[in-house]
Amino acid sequence: MKNVSQVIRIIREINPQISMSDENLLKAEYLDIGLIDSLQLIKMVVSLEKEFDMRFSHEELESKDFRTLKGVYSIIEKRMKTGKREGKTA
Repeated sequence: MKNVSQVIRIIREINPQISMSDENLLKAEYLDIGLIDSLQLIKMVVSLEKEFDMRFSHEELESKDFRTLKGVYSIIEKRMKTGKREGKTA
């Protein structure tokens, strides 16, 4: 579960005012409820890509999974298991 704590740490660094529990944060649709704005989303994506040495594909960024941190974590975990670092760009 090390990766999930890294994902939570990154969003909390981007918005230190987040006060909900880690459990609720993982389930929250962070954009829909205003935990981060569009600029912070870009920072989150860049930070996650650096942290995990990977690049998200356009499909992943637009997927339903990417709406929650739990989903983001699952995308990262799949990538770590397969060793695939680069997402499709088309």
